Amino acid sequence: MSGSSASTSNYKVLPLPEPPKTQSLSSSTFKTPPLDGSLTLPEIYDWHLEQTPSHPLFVYSDGDGKEHTILWPEGVRAVHRAGGIVRSLLSPSDAVDVPRTSSVVAILAGSDTITYFTFIMGIVRAGHTAFPISTRNSPAAIAHLLKKTGTSHLLVGREPVFQSLATKTLELLQSTKPRLSQMPAFEDIYACSIETSFTPLPLRRPNMEEPAIILQSSGSTSTPKPIVWTHYFLLQLSRTPFFGERDMTGVRLSCHSLPMFHGMGVVQTGWTAMAGIVISTFQPKSPAIQPNAESVIKGCIETRSDMIFCFPSFVEEWSRQPNNVNYLKKIGGILYGGGPLNKIVGDELYRKGVSIFMLYACTECGPFSMFLPKTANEDFEYFRLPKNVKPKFIADDNGNAEFIVMPHGYMRPCVFNTRVDGTDAYATGDLLTPHPTKAGYWKVFGRADDQIIFSTGEKANPSPLENMLTQDSRIQSAVIFGRGRPRTGAIIEPKPGSGIDSHNFLELTWPTIERMNEVAPRHARILREMVLLAKPSKPFLYTAKNTTRRQAIIDEYEEEIDALYHQTQ
Repeated sequence: MSGSSASTSNYKVLPLPEPPKTQSLSSSTFKTPPLDGSLTLPEIYDWHLEQTPSHPLFVYSDGDGKEHTILWPEGVRAVHRAGGIVRSLLSPSDAVDVPRTSSVVAILAGSDTITYFTFIMGIVRAGHTAFPISTRNSPAAIAHLLKKTGTSHLLVGREPVFQSLATKTLELLQSTKPRLSQMPAFEDIYACSIETSFTPLPLRRPNMEEPAIILQSSGSTSTPKPIVWTHYFLLQLSRTPFFGERDMTGVRLSCHSLPMFHGMGVVQTGWTAMAGIVISTFQPKSPAIQPNAESVIKGCIETRSDMIFCFPSFVEEWSRQPNNVNYLKKIGGILYGGGPLNKIVGDELYRKGVSIFMLYACTECGPFSMFLPKTANEDFEYFRLPKNVKPKFIADDNGNAEFIVMPHGYMRPCVFNTRVDGTDAYATGDLLTPHPTKAGYWKVFGRADDQIIFSTGEKANPSPLENMLTQDSRIQSAVIFGRGRPRTGAIIEPKPGSGIDSHNFLELTWPTIERMNEVAPRHARILREMVLLAKPSKPFLYTAKNTTRRQAIIDEYEEEIDALYHQTQ
């Protein structure tokens, strides 16, 4: 991957090329805003204040199951109020003072979706950079992110757990520390919804290359890194629905389970504004309602959601309850992302009539799979690349190919980490496998850096095997190891509260391991003596996606793994 120098700025195109006309084809309430880059996303919010008076932005149900709707004007006014609060915190002498430069304002809270969403856009509308931080991070990781981004202010959730996390974080910062404020609640920005009480926030028009939002990498193998979304990249990302085959305008998309510090949540700030998607979610309250399989599907029913956007763990739990499956058959489908869905579960749901769609994406580029195809595919784990993605495939010796993203007019990655044919590009690190019979369809085989290469030279992909193990209701998570070793092993974390002692645990879960062994390559099968149970003193570490930090866990259990191989020599 080499060649002559190429400037990444060459791939920034304004006006943005026109996307396909797939959205707002028949809506009487939503008007498509300018899509050419003449307005930044916060300006598009101001545009909707006047142009979209009766289209829903949010739908939620209260404790009595009554449906409530927040229309675009009410939402935009709340964004301005949130922005005003942010400006007053940064410049107490003048709450409406237009900032000359952008400051990074981070959020460390478990606020409800509507409040969190509104404050992300409020920070951006105020002329600053929003940095939603995962509350699943350790104090050391958060301190690293705050220092790396030069965060000047931190909005902290009022719950004791978040206050404690912030205090421990600041204790680790030796030099300049951000100022702390309590994260406002829903009532602070939505209580005054009437137009007469609204004063627009003066606008500081940002440069397209200024940071709009900062997200963090998943940190699956190391300390999480900040990923900057400029205003230009945010506009590109916001146009994603136009490159699908479904008109999503007016579609109630359940985001009940999505954390707003995750890219799957943050991207809704743009999809709603560009395509008129309606977010259905939990009632805004403090403390926020915690999503679980039962509460999410109840919320979907009460808000009459058309589709569900969630992580695969929710789908797998719903698949075990016939009533849930019957409900899922009646809606427009499930869009899952953030990790693989167990193939056995997906195949069974599809056979029962549930439409399943995978969203394959990364923080550095956005979605790679089409959003959304017209119909569900029986090979649900396979996807097509949409027009706004320009791929380059580097084949390996096993029928797979590393997926490289090339910049072009429709999408310029926000991070470049390689060069291909003299052009800056983004190497995803993912290995894709082509469909054996359907041209243009791909599935994710695994991470190139996750592949286990044994001392025998043979290779194995641990992800699908781990996914099979976690189908056992007694297993919380599993990490398969064996790099540089003669055989495979697994560390299994029992589900909290299982009440099973370590002696019986392996006996009860062994049938699950045997089923996994039936489909695993012969050299990747796990022997009974190669299973470790996670210790309470060494709990598994998880990413913002709630996936295991594989290498960190293997490093933590290095002594036990070494002893295991020594005993089985």
